[in-house]
Amino acid sequence: MNAEIVGTYAIGKNYLMSSINHYGYADYGNFQLSVGYGRNFGGHFAMSGRIIYIMEHARGYPAHHSLCADFALAGRISPKLFLFATAYNPFLMHYNMVGQEIIPLKFTIGCTYAPLPKLLMSAIMAKKLPGGWEVLGRVMTQPMTSLLLAADCSNHYLGLWIALTYKNFLFSVKAAWYYRISVSPEIGGWYFKR
Repeated sequence: MNAEIVGTYAIGKNYLMSSINHYGYADYGNFQLSVGYGRNFGGHFAMSGRIIYIMEHARGYPAHHSLCADFALAGRISPKLFLFATAYNPFLMHYNMVGQEIIPLKFTIGCTYAPLPKLLMSAIMAKKLPGGWEVLGRVMTQPMTSLLLAADCSNHYLGLWIALTYKNFLFSVKAAWYYRISVSPEIGGWYFKR
């Protein structure tokens, strides 16, 4: 199970971000707490950075505590084309702060293209070191004001995503078929204060 709470607060062109994430269950899991800062430069370029606290736990073993960081850059090339890149753990921090094993370094690059006002297409490539590539294609559309639909296709899974909006709220349901595991459902909710 993966549960996450994310918050972003805008102050002009500055953004304060925080998140809490837990993957696993009571006997085994990975807990992450992050705080970050982002800045938008004129609507054409943005960057952000986060500090992430990691705690891994397993029943019968002492918990491991670690720190790492990630950074992101994004740029609008044209009114329809948007490019971005992220780096997770670029400082090669170790598990358990001073342990022998390095937290995996992960690079992500991607682009988003909007050929029509209510159609968005994305392509994302991610590489984990050590680890393999992940390639993801996504199509998202808004056939009605209160309805969002999306489809994902990657080398790890196929997914469908449906979201409904009401005033400042967005509710979503996603079903993903992971080739090596099975179908995994996901529900989410967002609140946007304008």
